[in-house]
Amino acid sequence: MSGRSPLAGDEPFVVTGAQTGATKAPTATLSADGRTITHARGPWSESYPLATLRSRLRFYKSMSETTKHAGYKEDAKVLAGLAREIKRRAELARTAAAAPAREPAAAEDTPSP
Repeated sequence: MSGRSPLAGDEPFVVTGAQTGATKAPTATLSADGRTITHARGPWSESYPLATLRSRLRFYKSMSETTKHAGYKEDAKVLAGLAREIKRRAELARTAAAAPAREPAAAEDTPSP
């Protein structure tokens, strides 16, 4: 894949969850290039391609329901929050791509000061 991802931003986008007891708050970060997710909690982290976000979210939702561990619930929340932001950015990119290009105003059409 070449070129800039339509999900790319000027900086990484980070979603932070709540701390659960002694467990550190999780974060989910979309890289500035819009292609990589980094999921972290305290000293632990993993990075993976954006294309695998849905399967990771399903895993953490399943673990949350199966184990009832609050940490997994927070992991699922931050990944879901990141998924919403990615969807929003993708919709904005589609809207911008579909908008007709505007021609610059001619000098005679520009009001004088």
